Amino acid sequence: MAENNKIKELNIDLENNYQQYLEKCLIKESDMGTVQQKEMRQAFMAGCGVMIKIMIDLGELEEYRACGIITNMIDQIRVYFEKITSKT
Repeated sequence: MAENNKIKELNIDLENNYQQYLEKCLIKESDMGTVQQKEMRQAFMAGCGVMIKIMIDLGELEEYRACGIITNMIDQIRVYFEKITSKT
């Protein structure tokens, strides 16, 4: 039950996370056309779906293996954002 309360406390808001994603990518919605806004949001939501699938799959692994995979994914994401933000 305590774990369920933690999830409620997090109150994960995908719209808020989408806005943070745009900020991290140095993108303003006001600079995008309607089609680009739609496609950007679709790509973000698809990415969220993939991450949920990955989390489910990780739940089936031993903890040390899952942690290693998560660490690797974090490193890949960090390197990606370092590359795109260094271009400005």
